Amino acid sequence: MRTRKKQTSRIVVLACILALIFGGFVVRMMQLQLVDGEEYRQMGDVRYTREVAVKAARGEIVDRNGVELAANRTAYNIVFDKSYIKMADANEIILVAAEITDKQNEEHNESIPINKEKPYDFRDGYENSVASLKARLGLQDYATFKNVWDALCERYDVEESLSEEQKRLIIGVRYEMEIKGFTVSAPYTFAEDVSMSTVSQVLEKSITYAGITVSEESVREYKDGTIAPHIIGTIGPIYAEEYAELKKEGYKLNDYVGKSGIEKAYEKYLKGTDGVKVIEFDSDGNVVSSKMKVEPIPGNTIVLTLDSQLQKTAQTTLEARIKEIAATSPAGKGAEANAGCVVAVDPKTGDILCAANYPSYDITEYYSNYSELIKNEQNPLFNRCFNGAYAPGSTFKPAMGVAAMCSNTVNSGSVVSCQHEYKYLDMTFTCMGRHSNINLANALRVSCNIYFYDVGKRMGIDTINSYASRLGLGQPTGLELSENIGRLASPEYRKSQGREWYPGDVLQASIGQSDSMFSPLQIAVYTGTIGNDGVRMQSHIVEKIVSYDYKTVVYEHKDTVVETIENTNGAFDAVKDGMYLVSTKGTGRSAFGSYPIRVGSKTGSPENYGNKAANAVFTAIGPLDDCELSVAAVVEYGFNGNKAASIAKAIFDKHFFETDEVKNPASENQLLN
Repeated sequence: MRTRKKQTSRIVVLACILALIFGGFVVRMMQLQLVDGEEYRQMGDVRYTREVAVKAARGEIVDRNGVELAANRTAYNIVFDKSYIKMADANEIILVAAEITDKQNEEHNESIPINKEKPYDFRDGYENSVASLKARLGLQDYATFKNVWDALCERYDVEESLSEEQKRLIIGVRYEMEIKGFTVSAPYTFAEDVSMSTVSQVLEKSITYAGITVSEESVREYKDGTIAPHIIGTIGPIYAEEYAELKKEGYKLNDYVGKSGIEKAYEKYLKGTDGVKVIEFDSDGNVVSSKMKVEPIPGNTIVLTLDSQLQKTAQTTLEARIKEIAATSPAGKGAEANAGCVVAVDPKTGDILCAANYPSYDITEYYSNYSELIKNEQNPLFNRCFNGAYAPGSTFKPAMGVAAMCSNTVNSGSVVSCQHEYKYLDMTFTCMGRHSNINLANALRVSCNIYFYDVGKRMGIDTINSYASRLGLGQPTGLELSENIGRLASPEYRKSQGREWYPGDVLQASIGQSDSMFSPLQIAVYTGTIGNDGVRMQSHIVEKIVSYDYKTVVYEHKDTVVETIENTNGAFDAVKDGMYLVSTKGTGRSAFGSYPIRVGSKTGSPENYGNKAANAVFTAIGPLDDCELSVAAVVEYGFNGNKAASIAKAIFDKHFFETDEVKNPASENQLLN
């Protein structure tokens, strides 16, 4: 009996234990299903996450007054998002997107080297691209177009029932998607900057076709694409040869980068920092949620030293004057004039205020007109102001005056007898006139060759070049962009060319001929240094860099003295007196003969090799008692330096007497001068 009771109690205890365990399971299941059910259901659905880059707006470029030169606007792009696209549906989506853009007469992106129109074949002139296409397909170099076409159709599962036009469309876009690396983290941009009408149609289709969508993106916008295009520069897609290096810096293959000018030189400041969006997917690959993890940071704003109004005046005047010279001059005396440039600097600070080239181009049409621009014999893409190199001719004579005075070779009262001919060894050199006894100031006024032959012979080429270099000739100016540093005629240069230097070459160098070649910027810097009494400033075109919202100064240029020449014997006063005589009584009087402020100038007509007319070179500085503007102008084949004088005068007029208070209302110029 006792044993039976004992067994019964054991069963009861065991039943209680089981009941407790079962109750615990029931409670836990209720908590999982009723209390935390939704959370765990979502956790069960989510399989993985992906991070997608969100493009940052590119920084802007503005002039010294805050006027936008390269700004941004919102554009709408048709985008294929692999987060939502199943590749089995890709071909159908391409046809749908293309139908919309074709009706709107909008282009879609692709670069496959196959003609867009029938008869389909490899594009002429795209041999390297064709070779890359064959290699990607695993075909031999001798593969025919038919071999490539068939391989592409097979690679991209193109249905045989489709028309040839549809097949061409699909393989073109699919190939572009492939080479651009179409992934979840790198959506493919099918078409850029489309109209709002196109946007509305795409959004309608996106309801049916998941994965085709519209994205907003900042794109470059130019208030006037003709203003300083060589300086602002261009942006463009990353080329395959660039990508190997740029991907280390975080660039994607479908990004845009600066290709030239400020856009390229200051790419790291303009680029900005992309944001990051996190997308969650369920086990079937469907998007569960998306949220911004890191907000994009726009690029910085580059503030240039340029005055856009002065730049526009320089460009307009330069073009008009060159055309006028060509139209009104006889053959061999200016009729051939077809190109030139003009640059203006502030000698006190080194600010480059304008730099105009002719011929030029419109940035907004750069890519659409590239083939024409590159074939143009006048080379409109070439920045003559900074990268050109010209013989200075008689505009070199003020440098000779500084060297002669500072080296104690002459003083302001020293005279040289000019009787039209100058004998040196067994050679005879000539002057354009017969000036009798003449001092430095008057030698500059009449541009007397014999005066400078004589002082040049006495100084020697080493002394000449020492002072010319200190004035900035044949030396880097400090410009942030690429520049031609030019050269000074010398025995060393001649030897490097496998030619001999003769004693008479020093006389030719003394009047700005021989082998001396300088950029127009260097000429403006050198004469500005004379106007600044021997103090040469570092040239620069970037004044400061500020954050996109103008609240933070990232970088600010500090005016830098790179050379100071002592005013020995009153050298700079004497040279400026001579340059003032050029303006009032010499070859510069047509422009500055009765000018309201004291301007010093010098003309040059350096000879060109062959039967070509001489170039017209002109430089001017002022006001002479407190110099704040130095201008150098060159007209190729303009024949006489005085023909370029009116170009400089227009810049002086605008700078001193027609100043416009043009400001950028959007930024309020919190950090601008």
